[in-house]
Amino acid sequence: MKNLTFLAALLLPLSLFSTPPQNVIFIDASLPEARQQAAREGKLLFIHFAAGWCMPCQWMEQNTFTDPILASYLEDTYIALRADVDEASGYALQKQFKVKVLPTILTFNTRGQLLGRHEGAMEAEALLEQLHAYDQSENRMPSSSEPEEAGLLSSPRPILQLSRPALLPDVPAARPASLPFPTTTSAPAVATSYASRQQHTFFAIQAGLFSSYENAVRESAKLEKSTKGPVRLAPDSSSGQTIYRIFLGQFGQREDARIYLKELEARGIDGFIKEIGD
Repeated sequence: MKNLTFLAALLLPLSLFSTPPQNVIFIDASLPEARQQAAREGKLLFIHFAAGWCMPCQWMEQNTFTDPILASYLEDTYIALRADVDEASGYALQKQFKVKVLPTILTFNTRGQLLGRHEGAMEAEALLEQLHAYDQSENRMPSSSEPEEAGLLSSPRPILQLSRPALLPDVPAARPASLPFPTTTSAPAVATSYASRQQHTFFAIQAGLFSSYENAVRESAKLEKSTKGPVRLAPDSSSGQTIYRIFLGQFGQREDARIYLKELEARGIDGFIKEIGD
C-alpha cells in the first residue's frame, strides 16, 4: 500500500505538467529572441498586435485565446508573441510591419519569412484553421545556427486576409491623426484602424441587422466569402440597446451603389442603399 501511495505521489507532478494549457501562452521576449526560439524548436511564429484600449483585441484575449484546443495546438506548433503598440517595443514592430489595424496577426515560418497577415478579430475555430494552413513541413525547418540577421525576412508572396469587417464608427469624433485611439462604443468592434478619417459621405448596401455581436460577425464572414468585397460592421447604440448593421461596399455615388445592389440581388443577397456620413 505504501508503494502505491509513493507511486501515486511520484506520478502526480507528471500529470500536472502534462495537462494541456487552457490559455494561449505568449512568451516574454524580443522579436529576435522569439525568432531564434522558433528556429531552434522548428516551430512557426506569430505576432499578435494589440493594445489595452482596443476592444476587439480584448475580445480575442478573453474568448479566442482562452480556447483550450487552440492553446494546446499553439504550444506544440507555434511561438506566440504579443506586441502591445502602446509600448516602445510593440510600437517599433507596428511601424516595421506597417500595421494599421488592431488586432492584426502576422505569421512567419522558422526562417523568419512572412507567410500571412490577418487584420481583425477572429474566433478560435477560424484562427485555428488559418494557423493549420501554414503548418507545412517546408515552413518548419529547425536550425541550431544563429539567424543571419536580427530582423525577419520578408516573404515574396505573403497572404493578406481581412476575414472580418472593419468598423464604421457609431458617432464621428475628432481624433489626433498621428495617434492610435480606442473605439468609443460599448460593444467590441471587429477591427480598430489607426488611419485618420476625413469627414465625408458615401453610400453602402445595408445587408443585415443583428442584436447579437457574435451572429453579426458570423454573417459578415459569410457575406465576405460570397461577395469577395469589403464588408463592414457598424454598431449603433442610439436607442439605448446596441444593434449591429452589416454594410457591403463603399461608393461615392448613389448610382454606383444601385448597380452593386442589383448584382447582389442577382446572387440572392437582399439589402438596400444607405447614405453614411463617416
